[in-house]
Amino acid sequence: MSELAYEHSSLSSFELSISDLNLYPPKPAVPFEFSPSSYQITQELLYLYYLAVKALATGSKRPYRRGLPHKAIKLICYYAGYALPTKSCCQEAEYFVKLEAMGGDVYSKVWFQTHQFSKDVLQTIGGIQLLTYSEDQGWWSDEMTRPWTWFTLQRSNSSHDVTDTIIQPTYEHTVIGWQSHSNRVRSDGLEQYVGPYFGCDHEILLGMKEGDRLIVMMHAQFSGWQNQAAAGLLRVFTNWQPSDAFLTITYGHTPLVDLSELASSIANIIYNNTGAHRKNESRPSIFRKLNLEFSLTLKTLVRGIASRIVGKRSTHTISMI
Repeated sequence: MSELAYEHSSLSSFELSISDLNLYPPKPAVPFEFSPSSYQITQELLYLYYLAVKALATGSKRPYRRGLPHKAIKLICYYAGYALPTKSCCQEAEYFVKLEAMGGDVYSKVWFQTHQFSKDVLQTIGGIQLLTYSEDQGWWSDEMTRPWTWFTLQRSNSSHDVTDTIIQPTYEHTVIGWQSHSNRVRSDGLEQYVGPYFGCDHEILLGMKEGDRLIVMMHAQFSGWQNQAAAGLLRVFTNWQPSDAFLTITYGHTPLVDLSELASSIANIIYNNTGAHRKNESRPSIFRKLNLEFSLTLKTLVRGIASRIVGKRSTHTISMI
């Protein structure tokens, strides 16, 4: 299902009360430790981040490059999407939930949701990621069929918890929100699933406002299909940058370089690491392409380093763990 095909509509559409449908009564979520843990992710990411910071702060001898100022290093970390899971912002599911579809409609259910996000927290969010311990009904006659049980994320501006309702759209396959992941077809039992990492530049986070909350939805379509979720975790990552105190103690004070030298240094890094030197492009040509007017293009230059030079992006690391 492509994201473009999703309909971002209100939870108030097509609501039915729980008593109108054959739902299983909720029971407490199963105690489950998702792997890797937030602690393990933090340790691995910090190791990568500090390696990148060290390379930027100390410079290099061959080819020669002076260390970058602290402000430039922090900007690079920001545009690279460096973030760590923050326990205080994460949300766990409280209930084991089982949803069964009937007919050809998409059956959707609110599983769990975050608290309202404050303005200060929203300014620091670097990404989100949904993890579930779930399964489908465990059987299906057609081995080649696609999965018809899945999870999505949706944002809400409600000041109160969204009530536990069922959304029953039309017979067209319409998905509410942004899809995270599906259960494997004919699951042998409950399994851990790790959804994609949605960075701060993703549509769901770009539209977040003060007081909004994130909602985890579960879905099933067609008779016989069941979405069963025993445990869930919505990890919220907040931006990470090295402190000035750490940079000063570890690598010394900010090097004194004028603006033109700093711009030239950044451009040289990009030149030496983007394959331009292997394409017989001259340095002046690269400089012109990057438009080295420092006051206007520092953001562009820093983005170039963040996306091409500084180790693994946190989004890639998280998805690979």
